[in-house]
Amino acid sequence: MTSSKRKTSTPEARVAQPDEHGFFNNWGKIRHMFREPLAEWLGTTIAMTLGLCAGLQTYTSQNQAGSFPSLAPAWGFGFMIAIYMAGGVSGGHLNPAITISLSVWRGFPAKKCVMYVAAQIVGGITAGGIAYALYHDAIVDSALTNHVAQNQSLAKQALLTAPKDFVHPVTAFFNEFVGTAVLVGTIMALGDDTNAPPGAGMQAFILGILISVLVLALGYNTGGCFNGARDFGPRLVALMAGWGGQLFREQHAWWIWGPWAADITGGLFGAFIYDLAIFTGGESPINYPPRRRKRALLIKQKNLRHKFRFGRRKIRDLERAVQEVER
Repeated sequence: MTSSKRKTSTPEARVAQPDEHGFFNNWGKIRHMFREPLAEWLGTTIAMTLGLCAGLQTYTSQNQAGSFPSLAPAWGFGFMIAIYMAGGVSGGHLNPAITISLSVWRGFPAKKCVMYVAAQIVGGITAGGIAYALYHDAIVDSALTNHVAQNQSLAKQALLTAPKDFVHPVTAFFNEFVGTAVLVGTIMALGDDTNAPPGAGMQAFILGILISVLVLALGYNTGGCFNGARDFGPRLVALMAGWGGQLFREQHAWWIWGPWAADITGGLFGAFIYDLAIFTGGESPINYPPRRRKRALLIKQKNLRHKFRFGRRKIRDLERAVQEVER
């Protein structure tokens, strides 16, 4: 007892005590405020750096240091590692389509949704920068060997996603749509306590296998994006590296209607189908009682009118309608 008192009374112990809020320094306060988006940024950075580097290694070596089948587990287990790293803090979404689907179908807060998506995009940019820097020499050598510009070298297939020349745009759209629908639908199943969820710590492993399977099964037509941040981040890095603004105009602006439009709508559809067929929880709008659905719709209309400042005279009418539904 006496020795422990002496230890806490030493100068080192006194200056190492946290403040009244439990923080050791100012960074501790900042980290506490932004811990979840920071976790999303770090997880996205780790997952995409591993996947992009695996792709660059494969394509710049002309399949001597990898192959398409080896890319699938690199992406899958890269995300598995990232989910283990960030999942306990932020849930490990690491994908705008997942975050938006959880916001619509599981009540994930809209404000957090915006922060998460922003953090994921920044993570994709960070990962693209790291991967490009690490493989810059290999990219230059590959371009020189094939007598093409860097933005036309094989490294482009690793950094960016795009439909093959023979793939019809409708096919490319639904390739991404179906893949993301399967991804998000499976995530909903893994989080459903009434549907034999896996044991603690197994979700990340299963998702790693799932992403590997999706890349193997659906990666050939479009590059297997299923994640808007995965394409946008490296594409922006390539633009900053001088690869040209045409990167954002190729394939009729594929980066918008593929990795973003197809993936987000696919994720929403996958969650919708799962909830329609299997999910019985009250969080899903599909399972709302009629009165709750009507109340939610009225509140949404009121909030939109208040936010965008149009038709504000009807806000009171909407408030009265909400009160009548609640009686």
